[in-house]
Amino acid sequence: MYKSLEPYAKLVYFLSAALGDNCEIALHDLTSKDQEIVAISNNPISGREVGAKLSNLSLHYLEEKQYLNHDYVMNYKTVGNDGKLMRAATYFIKEEGREMPVGMLCINVNISDLEYLTSTIKKILGIKEEKDIEFKMDNPVEILSSPLDEMIDMYIKECLEKMGFPSYFLAERLNVDEKIKVVKYLQEKGYEDHIIELEDSSATVQLAAEALGVEPGMIAKTLSFLVSDTPILILAEGTARVDNHKYKDTFRTKAKMIPFDDVEDFIGHAPGGVCPFGIKEGIPVYLDESLKKFDTVYPAAGNDHSAVRLTIAELEAVADAEKWVDVCKE
Repeated sequence: MYKSLEPYAKLVYFLSAALGDNCEIALHDLTSKDQEIVAISNNPISGREVGAKLSNLSLHYLEEKQYLNHDYVMNYKTVGNDGKLMRAATYFIKEEGREMPVGMLCINVNISDLEYLTSTIKKILGIKEEKDIEFKMDNPVEILSSPLDEMIDMYIKECLEKMGFPSYFLAERLNVDEKIKVVKYLQEKGYEDHIIELEDSSATVQLAAEALGVEPGMIAKTLSFLVSDTPILILAEGTARVDNHKYKDTFRTKAKMIPFDDVEDFIGHAPGGVCPFGIKEGIPVYLDESLKKFDTVYPAAGNDHSAVRLTIAELEAVADAEKWVDVCKE
């Protein structure tokens, strides 16, 4: 737990004791990789435990940077794991010198009994019931029963089932940040249902081909180079090798690959999962002619247990490629 949050952890238990059993208090550490809950009291209300990830709405508040203009968010609706309806409030814990909050203190008050009583009174008085709660951005509902990583897993699995993939294609291998980055990018392009999650490693061309059950050449490997200290990506068929003369003729410089330990800093993806999707801004992407011998290829999808099934035309569109190049050996 981030040290500045330790006093708030004690406050979690004080507030739950003071406010009663119908009130859940949770503390998120936003400085950690998974931004998980580090302290929680009265958790039977939502069914969450220490280690649970951010909810859909909490992530939305952070993405929209509502903490810049507000110290807290009040009176939004939350749905627990068994359908419990709650009123919620979140306080952004800020630290001088940091733009993003270091934590979030969340209060969820179970109002299911109150809603039941209200519904009963309406029936007695003949007042028409409102429709079930729907998630809309102008009237958002937080879903605590499906933390972000579980929600995306379910979404990917549903897409895979519709595509007819077998059960051993898994969604659990991507971490939260990787899922958000790759899925969001592919969703914007309209290709989110092409993602394949693998139980076995796809860190190398051979491993990826074995995991997918395709020939190695169909793996669209992504090669990362530096041209005048600027990173570029070249996608080529899996068995192709760069021809130094062709490369120099194309880019007017010798081929210089990005060192293994620097790839993630330059590109945004770690080695084994480098792909042209969700990369850092301003990185040009090139497609090598060697890919054209296949109708369908499989580039990685952000980590070493994933791939994206794309036709050549789809790859060209979704990768926002600068152009086709011919830099590989015959």
